[in-house]
Amino acid sequence: MRVSVIQHDHQHSCVQAAGCLHPHSLTTEQATRSDLWQLHQRPIITRTRESLASVEPLTCIYRHLQVPSNTDLSQDTHRPDEVWMIEFMARGDLTGTSIQDLHQQVLGSEKSIVYVTRKVLNFGHYSPQASLCLWLHLNNRRYTDVIWTLHQQKTSLNFGYKFISLGVFSSKLVLQTSTCNILFDYFVERRKWIHLCVSMSNELVTYADGEVIEQNVECPFNGTMDLTTENSTLDLGNDRTKGKPMSGKVADVRFYLVNISLAEVKAAMTFGNSSLKYIEIIDGDQTEPTGVDIKPIFKSELTIEETTDDWMQITTLLTSADAESVCLKVGGSLLHVPSISDEAIIGFTINVLGESLSNFWVKSDNGSSCVFISVSVSGVWQDTPEDCSFLRRSICSIPSSKTFYFIGMEYTDETYRTPMKKVRDALAWDAEYDWRLEYSESDYTLYFMNSISLEVYANTDFMDMNELMGRTSWTMQSTPPKQVTFTLTSCDVNQFTCSNGECIDLLHVCNFIVDCADFTDEQLCNYTQKRPSYYDNQLSGQGKLQVNLTLDLLRIQELDMQEGTLKVSVRAVAMWRDPRVVFHNIHPGNATLVPKDDATFYWQPNIVMEGVINEDTNALSMDAEPGKMYITADTPGKPATFMGNEVLEYGGEQVVIMHEKRDIITITCPVDLFNYPFDVQTCNMTLLLEGKVLPDAEWQPAPDAVLNFTETSLQLFEFIHYKRYLQHDNGNPVMFEIRIARRYGSHVLVTFLPCFVLQLIGLSVFAIPLDDFSDRLTVSISCLIVMAALFTQISSTLPVSADPKMIDVWMFVHVFMLAVVFFAMIVLNAVTEDGSGTQASLRPKSWKVSPIHAGPQPHHSQNNSRRQKANKWTAVTFVLSYLLFVLIFLCYIFVVRNNVLSDTDA
Repeated sequence: MRVSVIQHDHQHSCVQAAGCLHPHSLTTEQATRSDLWQLHQRPIITRTRESLASVEPLTCIYRHLQVPSNTDLSQDTHRPDEVWMIEFMARGDLTGTSIQDLHQQVLGSEKSIVYVTRKVLNFGHYSPQASLCLWLHLNNRRYTDVIWTLHQQKTSLNFGYKFISLGVFSSKLVLQTSTCNILFDYFVERRKWIHLCVSMSNELVTYADGEVIEQNVECPFNGTMDLTTENSTLDLGNDRTKGKPMSGKVADVRFYLVNISLAEVKAAMTFGNSSLKYIEIIDGDQTEPTGVDIKPIFKSELTIEETTDDWMQITTLLTSADAESVCLKVGGSLLHVPSISDEAIIGFTINVLGESLSNFWVKSDNGSSCVFISVSVSGVWQDTPEDCSFLRRSICSIPSSKTFYFIGMEYTDETYRTPMKKVRDALAWDAEYDWRLEYSESDYTLYFMNSISLEVYANTDFMDMNELMGRTSWTMQSTPPKQVTFTLTSCDVNQFTCSNGECIDLLHVCNFIVDCADFTDEQLCNYTQKRPSYYDNQLSGQGKLQVNLTLDLLRIQELDMQEGTLKVSVRAVAMWRDPRVVFHNIHPGNATLVPKDDATFYWQPNIVMEGVINEDTNALSMDAEPGKMYITADTPGKPATFMGNEVLEYGGEQVVIMHEKRDIITITCPVDLFNYPFDVQTCNMTLLLEGKVLPDAEWQPAPDAVLNFTETSLQLFEFIHYKRYLQHDNGNPVMFEIRIARRYGSHVLVTFLPCFVLQLIGLSVFAIPLDDFSDRLTVSISCLIVMAALFTQISSTLPVSADPKMIDVWMFVHVFMLAVVFFAMIVLNAVTEDGSGTQASLRPKSWKVSPIHAGPQPHHSQNNSRRQKANKWTAVTFVLSYLLFVLIFLCYIFVVRNNVLSDTDA
C-alpha cells in the first residue's frame, strides 16, 4: 500500500488531480454531511530508498471523521471551531533525497534545533494560584517525555530555584516539583488525544480526561507566587535541560490564574461555556520555536473518538481464498462493502491509492461465495463471479485498535514483544521510543529505522505481500552486514506466530500435533531453560532445598540366603523446584521430557544409599549419572518471547522438576532362619541426600506410610509390606523397609505331615500285643530309620545357618521320640518278662486265697495284667507328650507370625 502525495503549484490543481474536495468549494449540503473526508493542508514525509522529501504544498489526507453540522468551513484562518496546535518533531524544514542524506542532515542539525516552544509569562502581578490545561497526543514514547515545565529564570536575586513539570515516565503520568515527585497510576496511551489539567496552589490536583487522578504521595507545593513573575517561563515539549524532545502534539493550552474546579475542567474539555478567564498560550505568533509546526486543528478532532477501521490494499494478485488468508495474517479481514458507503470507497481509491479505476476482492455477506468490486469516479459495482481463483488485488479492513508486534530485535529485551501500531493510510508501523517499520514500494523493501533520525537498523526485501507477516530474514546495517531473523506479527499475546504469519494458540505449541501449515509450531520447540549467569549446578540455590522422594519397588528378584542379600528392582523419583530457572512451553498437567544434554546443566539430587552393597551405594545418584528428567507446571504460564519466538513462560516456583531413575540394587539383608520355614524376613535400606559443596538440601518431611507393591510373581515368598520411615536425623534420611514371608505349604506336605504320620505309626507299636515283641520292635526301628533318613534328606536342602531352625527342632523331636519309643519297647519287654530278668526272679510269689477252696494259684495272670498296665501308661505318656509338643510348636509359630503380621498392619 502507498500514500499518494500529489504536489502542484496551485491548490486547485492539486484538488482536481487528486479528486479531493477543497474546503472553499464545499456546498452547504456537503459541509453538513457527517461522513465527509476531512482535508488538512499540512506537510507529510514519504520515505523511500530513492526519495525522502518533505512536501509543503497541499496534500490530500484520508480521514473519516464526524464533522459537526454547524461547522463553518468558509474561513482559512483560526476559526471558532478550531484551536491552535503545536506538533513537535515535525521537521518541516528538513529536506533530503535519500535516507542516508536525510539522516546526515538530521545529525548535523541536531545541536541547532531546539524542539521546544517557550513563552515568557509576564502577567503584571503575582498569583498564588494557577492552573494549566491542554490536550496531549503522543506519537512515540521515550523513557521520559516532558510535556510542559513552568519554572522561574535563575537570577542573582533568587536563591532558590522553583519549578513544576508534567511528563510521562515509563508510560505513566508523572508530576515533578522542586521538592518531590508524584508518579500516578495512569497509563498514557499513544496516538490518542487526552485532556490533562493541573491545579496548583498549596496543594496539587491533577485531572485526566475530566477525572481526578489520585496521587500516592503527599507533595506540598506552597503556591505559584514565584512562578507567575516576570522571570517565569513556560516550556512546552521539553524542559529547562533541553534534552531529547517530545514526539507528539499539544493543543488548546490554557493558563488560568486561579484554581480550576472539576466542573471547569469538564467545561474546558468539551469546549463549553465558562466564566473563568484564561491565557491562550499558543497563538500562532511565537518566534522562538524551532523544529515544531504550529497550526490550527478542529475541536472535533480532539473530542471525537476514531472508531473506523484502517484500510490496507494488498497489491499482490491473489485468489479470493488467499486474499482472505492474507487479511487474517495482517490482523483484519476482507473489506465488508455493504457496511461502507460508496463515497468512502471512492475516496479511498482516489485520495489514498491515487487511482481512478480499480477492482478488488472484498468480503461477501454469506461467506460462502467470493465477491469483487469495481471502483471508478462514477460509482462502485459489485459482482459475484463463478471462478474465485481469478487473481486480483484486495482490500483488508484492520481495526484501528489492532496492535502488531516486532520480535527479535537485538536492541530490545528478547523476553518482550515490541508492540507497534500501524500508521493510518500507510504501510508503516510505529513503536514506542522512536522505532518505525516502513515499506517502500519503489524497491520492495521493508525498513526498520529510527523515526526521528531516520537511521536504518535493518531491512528485508520482498515482493509478495503474503510474506509481510511472519518470520523472515533481515540484513543488519552493520560492518560487516549480518543476517538475523525478525518477526512481524499481528498475533495476540496469547498466540504463536508461524513462520508464514499464521497465528495459533500458545497452548498448541510443542504438543506433538502439527497446527502450523509450515510445521514451525513443532520445529521451533524450545524447551531450553533460561539460567542466570550466576547459576551453579553444584549448589541448590537455597538454604535448605526440600526434595520430595518416592522410591517405588518394582520387583523382588532374588533373596540369597547364603549371602544374606536381597536383590530388588526400584524406581526412584525425586521432585523439587528451582526458582533460579525459567522454563518454556510446558503444558500444565503433562510431564515434558527434558533432553539429557540439558539435564546435565542443572542441579540434581546426590542420593547416597546405606544398607546396600558397596557397588550400589551411588546407584540412584541423579547427579553422577542422570536418568530421565521431566518438568511439569501446576499453574498457567504467561506469554513471553525467547530467542525470537513466542513461548509460554513459567517461573521456577511454578514448575516441578521430576527426575526418575531405575536400577537393580542389592540390599544387605541379615537373614533370620530360626523360624524356618515359617520365617519372615525384613530388609532395610536408607537413602540420604548429600550436598555437593554444602549441606543445602534435605528430604521433604513426609509421614510414615505403607507403599504399594503389586508384584505377584514371587514363588517361595509372600510379600508382606513395603514401608517408608522418615528419620529425624541430620539431613532427614529416609528408610525403606521390605518384609516378606516364606511360603510354607510345600514344607507342610513333604516334611511336617510325613513326620506326623511316622510318629503316629511309631506310637502305634504300643497297640501291638506284648507277646509280639519282634513285631513291635520291627515297626519301631523301621519308623526310626525312615525318620532319620527323612531328617538327613531334609537337612541337606535347608539353608545353612549356625543356629538351629524350627524345622530342625521338629525333625529332631520326632527322631528322638521314635528312638525313645524303641528303647522303651526293649525296657518294657525286659522288666515285664515272666521268669526272666533280675527283677522278675526277685519278686516273691503271690498267693490268692479263694473263698471256695484253699491252696496256692499260679501268678501268671497277675503278671500279665501288670505288663498290660505298664504298656498302657507308657503309650499314654508318649502320646500325650507328643501332642503337647505339637501344640506348643504350633502355638509358638502362630504367635510369632501373628506378631509380625500385627506389626505390619500397625
